[in-house]
Amino acid sequence: MWGPFSNPSEFLVTDWAYNHDTTSYAAMNDLVQNVILSSQFDPEHLRFYDAKQASAKLDNWDPAEPSPSVNTGWISGKVRIPMPHKNTIFASEEAAPHLEIDNICHRKLIEVIQSAFQDSSFSEFDIKPFKYFWKPSETEAAQRVYGETYSSTRALDIEKELYYETLENSMLDSTHEPVIAWLQLWSDSTHLADFGTASLWPIYLYFGNLSKYVRGKSSSHAAHHLAYIPSLPDIVDDIYAAEFGEKPTDEVKRFLKRDLFQAILFLLMDDEFVHAYVYGILIKCFDGILRRIFPRFFSYSADYPELILIACIKYLANCLCPRCTVHTSEVSELGKKLDMRHRETKQRQDSEKHQSDVNAAREKIFKQGRIVEGEAVKKDLDKESYTTTRNAFSQKLFCHGFDHFRMYTPDMLHFWSGGKWSDVFKALLRMLQSLPDQSIQVLDQRYRWIPTFGRAVIRQFSNNVSALKQLAGHDMENVLQCALPCFELMFPKMEDDAFIQDLLFTCATWHGFGKLRLQFDATVTRYTSWTTDLGEHFRELEKMNEVWDTKELPKEAAARNRRAKPKSNTAAKAKDKSPVKLRRKKKFNNSTAKTHLLGYFPMAVKYFGTLDSYDTRIGESEHRRVKRLYKRTNRRRHAPQIAKHEYRGRVLRKIRESLKRTQQQKTRGKFALGLMDSEPLPFSDPSAPYQVATGQNFPLDIRQFMSERQGDLAMKDFYPKLKHQILYQLFSRLLGANAPAEITAEMLGAVIIKGNRLYRHKVVRINYTTYDLQRDQDSINPRTHPDIITLSPEGSSHPFTYGRVIGIFHVNVSFSGTADIRPIDDERVDCLWVRWYQYDESFASGFKAKRLPRISFMDPRDSAAFDFLDPVDVIRAAHLIPTFVCGDVEEENPELVLPADSVARQYEYLTPQGKREVEPDDWSRYYVNMFPDRDTFALFLGGGIGHQHLREHLREFAIDAGLVDQDLPAYDSDGDTVIDEQDRDEEGDESSSSNEELDEEDVLSDNSDGSLDDDEEDPADDDEEDPADDAEGWLGPEDGEERTEEDVDEELGL
Repeated sequence: MWGPFSNPSEFLVTDWAYNHDTTSYAAMNDLVQNVILSSQFDPEHLRFYDAKQASAKLDNWDPAEPSPSVNTGWISGKVRIPMPHKNTIFASEEAAPHLEIDNICHRKLIEVIQSAFQDSSFSEFDIKPFKYFWKPSETEAAQRVYGETYSSTRALDIEKELYYETLENSMLDSTHEPVIAWLQLWSDSTHLADFGTASLWPIYLYFGNLSKYVRGKSSSHAAHHLAYIPSLPDIVDDIYAAEFGEKPTDEVKRFLKRDLFQAILFLLMDDEFVHAYVYGILIKCFDGILRRIFPRFFSYSADYPELILIACIKYLANCLCPRCTVHTSEVSELGKKLDMRHRETKQRQDSEKHQSDVNAAREKIFKQGRIVEGEAVKKDLDKESYTTTRNAFSQKLFCHGFDHFRMYTPDMLHFWSGGKWSDVFKALLRMLQSLPDQSIQVLDQRYRWIPTFGRAVIRQFSNNVSALKQLAGHDMENVLQCALPCFELMFPKMEDDAFIQDLLFTCATWHGFGKLRLQFDATVTRYTSWTTDLGEHFRELEKMNEVWDTKELPKEAAARNRRAKPKSNTAAKAKDKSPVKLRRKKKFNNSTAKTHLLGYFPMAVKYFGTLDSYDTRIGESEHRRVKRLYKRTNRRRHAPQIAKHEYRGRVLRKIRESLKRTQQQKTRGKFALGLMDSEPLPFSDPSAPYQVATGQNFPLDIRQFMSERQGDLAMKDFYPKLKHQILYQLFSRLLGANAPAEITAEMLGAVIIKGNRLYRHKVVRINYTTYDLQRDQDSINPRTHPDIITLSPEGSSHPFTYGRVIGIFHVNVSFSGTADIRPIDDERVDCLWVRWYQYDESFASGFKAKRLPRISFMDPRDSAAFDFLDPVDVIRAAHLIPTFVCGDVEEENPELVLPADSVARQYEYLTPQGKREVEPDDWSRYYVNMFPDRDTFALFLGGGIGHQHLREHLREFAIDAGLVDQDLPAYDSDGDTVIDEQDRDEEGDESSSSNEELDEEDVLSDNSDGSLDDDEEDPADDDEEDPADDAEGWLGPEDGEERTEEDVDEELGL
């Protein structure tokens, strides 16, 4: 029952130790509540307890009933890599000397699959792919919805291939249900310590059968560690020299590193796996049903250097894309019709000819003694930039119909957040740096003034953003989401400033579409349109940048200098005492792989599902776990130790789950739940529209309060407005359709506030349904996050009205009744005291104007400036950013200033030092951030699927966003596409095809040399991890040095 432990106390203590790495408050609370105070805990059990012996019990445990769900331990494997040498001829590749690398930690892929389908998480698996449709209204056509792996086009294509091409032509029995296991792979090297060179290169496996909402949470333990890829051993030079009398060249080392990576994949895809791939494997699943499981690789997620390593193409070569053979001279044409067409017509495809070309090249290397990267070897492979490495997926699965080029996915983290957006941001910083004034300092100050939003959604910019220090992927996204107000009027020419605002809005919108977790045909179509717009703005920025005299940022120059030092001699170092001061010219480079790869994002949504399902953030988050496990090692030969600790943690989780199931079975005949049954209470009822505390700890006498605040503009008509709000809520709640059309003075006089008191509260939590049909919550606090969004009255110029909550309270009331309305006894009424903003109709905003909505506080002398609101009427929290260029109210119109001592001044802004102070004045105007989170962005798009109740009210937004009256795909009753929007485009493009060809010729002539600034392609380094792991490394792309394959290999730990 307790696994290898002799009593429950041993298990509880050991299990706690493996769940907590530090003695935090949460860890100590868990120790006390779930271990020491457990009814099964007995201190006598631990009299002879030894932690080392407990770990040994886990390692040596052999359960009475072996099960792959527990016994999927690690294997120490070995690979052999042939070593080439110029002018040395061998009878065959196998006859050449081999470099042997052992102690490779890996797990059998089939056992991992068995473990997953026999685990309790199988109960949440989707084992049948499907198409998901949404019909916005009775008058609108159905649209296909894109989200999960198992509702994607790729999942359906895989099923079609299996059912109609494999099963129909096989001799397999049909008594067992065939089920596809959608395998999703992640791999990425990560630093393990803040100091030193310790690193790990894991391969993680996730199952696409599990919802991304579960799979993406590290607490679900959905990641399966497959292998830890080793680097070439340090003694490779000695081994090579012993065989050939000289050290290996850089070209030979690259050859060995590439072969080593593929050798690991060969090790994982053993004969047992290939047999299961073809014929399936019978597994008795968690529900007790025997099924035939067919493993299929769904996706492989990695950053760019690793993708080209997996795909066996050359780094930043003439054909630099792992998915197509578009030439480097064409990559800057992002979004053009010809570019989008080339992505379809020039797709990479695995073939027997390609395999033959690779074999022929390797024969020249080993059987003819040719140079590894010589012209004779590269002749046929260079046409599409392939390497001489045999691809493991191709060798093992191509003959069974698998094309590995179809599984490579785009990556929001490395290609955009830490990639192209980072390039754009640094280009803008270099432009500001070239100005004679203090523009950089002004930009930093503006970012520091931006308020936070949500639970760490928009975080405080405490450091200078221009310094680019310790910025992870999330931080770079925050910089973009708040960029428009910060860059406004920072450039001297109005046309330049207008273009930069357009560029930033386009980047933020494109980013917003990419982050959506649930999309439908209309949003994907607009995402494609914004990609075209993005490409145009990038090309315009490149032209603009040529006019500006821009030089490296200090950090870029410092990074280049650090890389140059090891290559320079002592004399050179002595001459260049301060190289950082000599900053080189630096321009925005649009001819990069990252630019080209952005074009695949909308296509990937339609093929793989939404980007969050396979983003590298998922793999990056699992890096935190291996870092925690690394702390348990002795720091020497850490990979096997990490593997052992990973196995122990897995066994403990299985024992814990088994105990819960056993306890549930024992209490099945009881009505009350048992000790091990977990059912934590929610913080609030998620179905309720809002939550306010029920206590009455902070009463306030209304009359005394009004007496003390006489003359305060916020107190004007306080009492009648309060009574009006009370009646409004009472009548709406209790009378419904029978409520009177108007509230009279007689009715107001019949309101009785018990004790003449109101009871203040600290926070109100607004529960809402998100665009992707999840339940979420906003916390509204008058001190810290007071701004809200409500619906505007019919006929308003803007669908939303915005307000600032200055108080939260409830009152206990009764209604004595009138001649027409019966009395109402003892009701509680919750109220928000709100200061209202007014929408600036003179300022064009929205997606067409490419500007944020602008608002300002109402004149405090206006009777409508302050009022009360039912919390039910709050749609969402709002993120407001000051319009810095307009200054504060006192500068613009002193008559509109709300005194600093007004009771309405409850908001405390966050100072750069992290302290909160009451805001003494108001900004003249504010921008409404349309991009702070996914749901807010979806609201400004006109509402998502989860906003069905708001869609009619938000139609103005939908029209502005271009989501109305689109040419969308049409579907038949079976959900098959009848007309695709691409078909319509092609019909309309026939007349312009000649112009497109001319465009292509112009592009080729302008970029005939195919030049590319290689330094643009250094990947963002583990952006979602602790920034201290590599405080300098995030800069990556534009660090001033041309990147070589040796640089990339070093970063990958090869």
